[in-house]
Amino acid sequence: MNIEKIAEYTRQNTGTHFLDSGGESGRHWQQSLPTDAISIGEYGATLSLTHMLADHARKHNLHDEFYAWAEDMPAREPWFDLGDAFMLERGYECKASNNTYNGDTDLDQDFVYAVWVHENDDCSDWIYCDDAVILIYPHCGADARGGYASPLVCTFPNIEYALPLDLTCSLYSDDLTESENERLDAGYSGYPMGELESLGYEYLDGEGASCRFICEHEYARGKIITVYAESRIY
Repeated sequence: MNIEKIAEYTRQNTGTHFLDSGGESGRHWQQSLPTDAISIGEYGATLSLTHMLADHARKHNLHDEFYAWAEDMPAREPWFDLGDAFMLERGYECKASNNTYNGDTDLDQDFVYAVWVHENDDCSDWIYCDDAVILIYPHCGADARGGYASPLVCTFPNIEYALPLDLTCSLYSDDLTESENERLDAGYSGYPMGELESLGYEYLDGEGASCRFICEHEYARGKIITVYAESRIY
């Protein structure tokens, strides 16, 4: 799916509320789209939800059917309720749902997902179910209590699991040893930036595809390295 289509969901105007923390212009739907799928800066790596969906999600044939069905509903119900009702009517069972806000991610914005498997599907584990239908509700508001967009009904055919679940980025540098780079892998630590800091490095400059860090530890004081971010889903 192209960036413009995905942006209809990741930049969907979900409104404002005087009790939210968005102020005048602090909501996701009010922000410009990122230019890079993965970037790194002073505070670590960032994984663009918009790019991730554009690169890996495929619109399911139920997507358009859902919106035609929702438009004919006599009363406007919350999108979560409409998504559930639609899938249940078509014989699907919800096998898993969660908000990425509840886990460790480097996403620039969170999303709620629901994994639906048809009642006639004999798949024993939803996480490996090729025919699972995923409803993605991007968070377009300010704080996580509200501001969720209408769902993208999709699949992820090129991902190992039913949907992307490895949402933290690893860091690496050609200027570090193999053992040092191992410490910066997301499989080693849930906070690779903290590992880099524990090696004595502090942010120096740069952002985007790479940035530079300088060592303040006596064993390599003044050494400058270039650091990159990478994700398992790319």
